[in-house]
Amino acid sequence: MYNKKKKVSCLLASTMLFSLIPAMSAFAASSVSVSYSPSASSGTGSSISGTITITNTGSSAIDLSTLTIKNYFTADGISGFVYDSYYTNAPVAPTVAVSSYSPAISTADSVATYSFASGSLAAGASITLNGAIRNGSYSSMNLGNDYTSATNAPAVFVSGTLVAGKTPVPPVTSTPTPSPKPTATPTPIATPTPDPTAFGITIGKVAGTAGATVVVPVTIKNVPTAKLDALNFIVKYDSTKLTFVSAAAGSIVPSTASVYTDATTAGSVGVLYADESGANTGAVSAAGTIVNLTFKVATTVTGSIPLTIDTTTTDGLSAATAAVDASGNNGEITNITTTAGSVTFGGPTPTPTPVVTPVSGPLTGIFNTLAPADITVAVPDANKATNPIVGVYAGATKLYSGIDQQLTSTTAGYSAKIFKSFLSKFALGSHVITFKFKDGTSVNLTFYVTNGIDMTPLSAAFTKASPADVTVALTDSVKATNPIIGVYNGSTGAKLASGVNQQLTSTTAGYSAKIYKSYLSTLPTGTNSIVFKFKDGSLVKLYVVVK
Repeated sequence: MYNKKKKVSCLLASTMLFSLIPAMSAFAASSVSVSYSPSASSGTGSSISGTITITNTGSSAIDLSTLTIKNYFTADGISGFVYDSYYTNAPVAPTVAVSSYSPAISTADSVATYSFASGSLAAGASITLNGAIRNGSYSSMNLGNDYTSATNAPAVFVSGTLVAGKTPVPPVTSTPTPSPKPTATPTPIATPTPDPTAFGITIGKVAGTAGATVVVPVTIKNVPTAKLDALNFIVKYDSTKLTFVSAAAGSIVPSTASVYTDATTAGSVGVLYADESGANTGAVSAAGTIVNLTFKVATTVTGSIPLTIDTTTTDGLSAATAAVDASGNNGEITNITTTAGSVTFGGPTPTPTPVVTPVSGPLTGIFNTLAPADITVAVPDANKATNPIVGVYAGATKLYSGIDQQLTSTTAGYSAKIFKSFLSKFALGSHVITFKFKDGTSVNLTFYVTNGIDMTPLSAAFTKASPADVTVALTDSVKATNPIIGVYNGSTGAKLASGVNQQLTSTTAGYSAKIYKSYLSTLPTGTNSIVFKFKDGSLVKLYVVVK
């Protein structure tokens, strides 16, 4: 579809070896090489295309979260660029942001910056990137006036240092001249004043009642103009007084993003927000509530219970992620402020807030464009009489009853049907439908739009006390041209080894996928996901509830 468009490439070749443990060492500029082969270097087209290959020629692995690639080009008066990713075998897709380049020259007034949230590039290994830079209208562009070309390879930076390729203006490195160190009279150390413009995470302060539940909002402020596409942090609390119940995405989280939690450690709940769209449509652009945390209060409790953000450990988060880490389109945000919250008791007894019964497993579905069908899920609501569903949304778009969706009351809550006529409007990839309740809480349905791919079942239970393999049937009507290229842990991005952690067996309809009990036994208690990735970039997730 895009073979004539002006594409900035980003294809991750199978020669790349990834690791999620960031044990990287420093290296010289000669440890990386880069080559670029554009699809066209003259004429006109509606996007830039070509192949970028990065090779680690050193003896140590490179932490990909420190590596960025810059492709310099002329926008030819066009704006509103987006990135189309066609294929990647990385544990997480690269983020690509297009911005103005200054000082502009005749062959470069814009730059596309590629970055990785995690992973590593082993010594001697290579990555090859394939994708497309275009604007929403596929406007025609001059293909012969771009700085990055076959003779000027894209610039590769590691920790901000140019290590390969070329930039339009060589980076200036200044070495300050040491000044004589004066003998100063010691002065008292002043308490640092928080930067009012810094990106901030704030836990709300709410009133509570012994034995009841409370909903604690967590908000963010000063979101960068480049938008926020990932955020994780840990909330600490007294587990003898509070018990974590559930979490719901906040009002600012787009439908193409998700919020996950990990409460396997008592007194600690890890929160992860991630833009899963692959095209920055799930990035947060404004301040507001990122997540609502629900806690059950102990029956005998007095005073105030503090809730703090832990910035010193990595409990509940993957080993490759810092305790507080916010990533925007332009890379990591290093200046982060945190504000503690609390649950306070005393004064008038507040009216208990109706709480949606937590879902035993995520609501999921698959919409196969080659065999379109409605998606029907059961939405639990133990307090339906006082806390009904008040709306169904896809991002800011409301789904109209009888036209886009139909809710049918059941004993346990609702049977929710999303009509295929509405689902057919979505592109390939992961999307979210949100069911909003009267009390402000919500439940998400994550569904995957595929081209000939389906899976049964979409979720499974695994009990460590009586372990058994989990087997699912994957339908792939275009298996010959669009096979499975890998099976991954949805939380860590680690690839499941064939014959060791999983086994794929070809069938007439597609595949029979078995996840071995020896691997499932290593997963933490709670909801985990196994991701099946296909050659065309689409994916489906199997959710496994581990008990």
